[in-house]
Amino acid sequence: MPKGLSSVVRDNLEKCRSAAIAAVDVYNRPGPKFRTAHYIVLIIIAWTALFHAMFYKKGVKPWYQKRKGTNPKGDRYEHIEGDPKHWDLSECLRRQFGSENPPERTNLEFLIGLRNKIEHRQVPELDAGLYGECQSAVLNLETLLSAEFGARYAL
Repeated sequence: MPKGLSSVVRDNLEKCRSAAIAAVDVYNRPGPKFRTAHYIVLIIIAWTALFHAMFYKKGVKPWYQKRKGTNPKGDRYEHIEGDPKHWDLSECLRRQFGSENPPERTNLEFLIGLRNKIEHRQVPELDAGLYGECQSAVLNLETLLSAEFGARYAL
């Protein structure tokens, strides 16, 4: 990756690109069951990393803050295993879009709902009916990635 961006931004861009490429790869492989489920998990990781890169680039730490009165050590942020707890994709969408509801947000909120079912419940095979949503997610990611960081970061 070219220089000019901070290491945390570059790391998140690399994570974004790697997860998106892996998502497309697993989706396009013939045969594996649950390929759409794997795709959804990976594309959500890619989107989350992209938003984190965007926030870091703007100087915003995408970390959950502790509630007032719950930080006796003076640390303002929640931690998981010693690291700051980063915003999940739903929080990133809230921070990025506020009250706006563009199609990209709707697509991702739909996929988040499916990801939650994949992660926490038994779900039937998803492949047949989700081609459009999956394609939209990767195309929208590519558009935002290129718009925010330039064509050199495209997939």
